[in-house]
Amino acid sequence: LWRQKIPNRVVEERGQQVLFIADSALLTQAKSICEQFDQLAEQGVELTVKKQPVFGAYPGASFFSHLFRTPLTAVLILITVLVAVITSLGDDLNMVRWFSFFDIHPLGEGRYIRQGSMGGLGEGQYWRIISPIFLHFGALHITFNMLWFWELGRRIELVQSFWSLLLLVAVIGVLSNTAQYIAAQQLFGGMSGVLYGLLGYCWIWPKIDPKTQFQLPNGIVGFMLECLGKVFHRQFI
Repeated sequence: LWRQKIPNRVVEERGQQVLFIADSALLTQAKSICEQFDQLAEQGVELTVKKQPVFGAYPGASFFSHLFRTPLTAVLILITVLVAVITSLGDDLNMVRWFSFFDIHPLGEGRYIRQGSMGGLGEGQYWRIISPIFLHFGALHITFNMLWFWELGRRIELVQSFWSLLLLVAVIGVLSNTAQYIAAQQLFGGMSGVLYGLLGYCWIWPKIDPKTQFQLPNGIVGFMLECLGKVFHRQFI
């Protein structure tokens, strides 16, 4: 059923296994598949079952196994951590300038002069349109973002594909960086825009395609929106 992208759950009640289908519109299809499964089993055909990815707590060995199954999520987190080390968590402006949305000339004591165009387009430094997502300013900033990216990124990569996550991060990253620049036109960084884009995708896409379920933990959408509201209030009100 999971291979056919039919969300389901099997529980045991009174000594019998009971199958629950998440979407009633898929009930007929699920029933047909179960009947075919029973027929093949009766004929002695060897059957294999593909397990749906489980997103929960796991021991160390399972964690590393999970890590290798989501290489893009792991690589993006690694790049972000490396950039944090190189830039001293945003304190070293001489290194920050290579990842910022526009080039800067550090003056010391946290001050700088802007000397580049938006996204580095005028200077041919095209990486700048995406690179600010890897910049973080402070340990709490990067810890919060990487924990949430691990939760959201791996779900998309496992349920859909490496390329789906790559496209989403690239498109959302460029759009959120551009929007941040237009709104503030000052030095910025972080993956928060990407995170909220991925959260919206994980929330909305299953409503468009019920066969795709990312199994977001209960309350995660409300919690993230509450955090967004606090940030908005602190910055603009």
